Amino acid sequence: MAFLRTCWPQLELAINHVCSAQNHQGGIFWAKNASGTWDQDCLLTGCCSIYKSLSCAIHIATILTINVDHWKHSYDALGRAISQYPIGFDMTWESKKNFSMDWFYPMLCGALTKEASIKQLHSKWDLFVENGMGCRCVQNQPWVTIAETAELIMALCRLNQRDLATELLHSLFNFTDSDGLFWMGYNYETDTFWPKVKPTWTMAALVLAIDSVLDLT
Repeated sequence: MAFLRTCWPQLELAINHVCSAQNHQGGIFWAKNASGTWDQDCLLTGCCSIYKSLSCAIHIATILTINVDHWKHSYDALGRAISQYPIGFDMTWESKKNFSMDWFYPMLCGALTKEASIKQLHSKWDLFVENGMGCRCVQNQPWVTIAETAELIMALCRLNQRDLATELLHSLFNFTDSDGLFWMGYNYETDTFWPKVKPTWTMAALVLAIDSVLDLT
């Protein structure tokens, strides 16, 4: 409780700032431009991340017995935008539908019903998942990325697709270095790890995925 109270002022400022970027359709604008105004467009993956962040922020406020009804309104509106208003994303730039995150983040963040999530899962599984390897970052590129696969594993656990999640997790252990850390990605056409880096956020995604599959915490 003491830790949450210490964090609250920063958390409140951050979430209020994010909610100020919400449009009348419920989406959250992606960024401010050089003139200080919001660019009039939204990213689906970004909004899904915000949706989950809002859920956590509201939960923290509940623990601290602080009224955040305005956040709840933003949360509900954003959920409707993600699940019911697909034309509200990528309005002014090239569509991101060829990125796997746009496919599974709505399932991962909880904005879709379980029935809708299962339908979405099966609709593009073969487009993004390379059997025995993992999830491609981009649909038409021969590049399996470890972090995206780890996040897909979490989405599968959320949908109680444990067998698929476990199978994907096992496949990722083909992409470790001698130090036990995971490479960022693997190009299966050239049989090379690319780029030759091992980011901390990739490792963090793996920690969460393993925790989800094994139900440790």
